[in-house]
Amino acid sequence: EEQKYKLISAALNLTIIGLYGSIFEALADRLTVWENHRTQTQFDNNLIAKNFAFQFVNNYFVLFYIAFLREFKDPITRQPHPCHRGNCLPELQTQLIVVFTGKTIGKQLAYTIKPFIYKWRQRMTANRHTKKLVQGVSKGTIVIPSQMQSAMKEVVSTAGGRNDPLQQLNALKKLRDPFELQNQLMPYEGTFNDFNDRVVQFGYLVLFAPGYSLAPFFALINNVIEIRTSGFKMCYAYQRPVYKSRSGIGSWMAVLNVLGFVAVLTNASMITFVGNQDAKSIGLETTGFLDRTR
Repeated sequence: EEQKYKLISAALNLTIIGLYGSIFEALADRLTVWENHRTQTQFDNNLIAKNFAFQFVNNYFVLFYIAFLREFKDPITRQPHPCHRGNCLPELQTQLIVVFTGKTIGKQLAYTIKPFIYKWRQRMTANRHTKKLVQGVSKGTIVIPSQMQSAMKEVVSTAGGRNDPLQQLNALKKLRDPFELQNQLMPYEGTFNDFNDRVVQFGYLVLFAPGYSLAPFFALINNVIEIRTSGFKMCYAYQRPVYKSRSGIGSWMAVLNVLGFVAVLTNASMITFVGNQDAKSIGLETTGFLDRTR
């Protein structure tokens, strides 16, 4: 029963992280646009700073609370909320497993499917316009230029001489220009989302490493798969990216350095406090450099 509530809590936390993360990413972009920065580099750096500050709180606050703050008194009720049997490690591990794994798989599926859904919607829109054109020309309600009239006659001849709107529609789909087909692909949005996901993933790996030691292995598998899927999307689902020169990864390096510094503190604290709770829960107590069984 206790484990069921832990899983429900972790699933709700994952939902809140995904929802608020999407909302604030759009808000941070809008706020940065309003700031009217002079250069693209300034725009990118300020957007990264806003986004990282929120993502840090949004993704890791609950984990920090479970690991370090559960035993302190609540400022409102003046009562502590201790973990089950005084050991917060199982609850922390449940949160990490559900949130990290769910977020990783969810992002992977969303980013893989998104450009193909965009491509499918663009194709359906183009097909509807073509269908209206063919039906209007066949009924005489739409007048088209002479060049299009000659093209329609060629389509009729291609369709076996049949003046059938359905046959014309199918033939027009096959005669579309390659540039028109490329225009149906999703525009490449840049590397911001890729860096953002990798930085958040890096935070889960290094900040709470003692609580979920399998996370680096799962992250490696996910990243290898994502390299292949991203390459496939670049070839078949995205428009050709616009080249932009860069001297480095910008403020992302500073963000990674901050996470690395904070990780040293959190890992040492987890080993000291959370590890001590776990030892006491199984009947062990650590005093100085000596371990003894109760």
